[in-house]
Amino acid sequence: MRTVRLKNNTVVEIIPKYAHPVEYWYGSAFAAQCTEAPDEVEQRWCYDPELRQFTPPAPEPEPEPSPLERLEALEAALAQTDETAIALFESQAAQESINAQQDDALLDIYEMLGG
Repeated sequence: MRTVRLKNNTVVEIIPKYAHPVEYWYGSAFAAQCTEAPDEVEQRWCYDPELRQFTPPAPEPEPEPSPLERLEALEAALAQTDETAIALFESQAAQESINAQQDDALLDIYEMLGG
């Protein structure tokens, strides 16, 4: 267990063991703001006095990307789209060449059969 100081039911300070007893080193007004907490409790954890339970703070939201970061992401996506379009075009051209070769081979077979 560790001793923590609360302000508005939020852990604002963890009292080191060498500063115990808290009332002796900090005074009774300060000690009245303190309570015992499990070892895993850190600053910014919330305390529910009715349940006598600590909970970690809600995760901070991801920061919005800056306009420059958004622009860079869009440029990267556009470059990937361009590469995909080029690959599809080259694949289509290769397929057309294969289809033409197959057509020629079929015509050759047809002519050999007397068609």
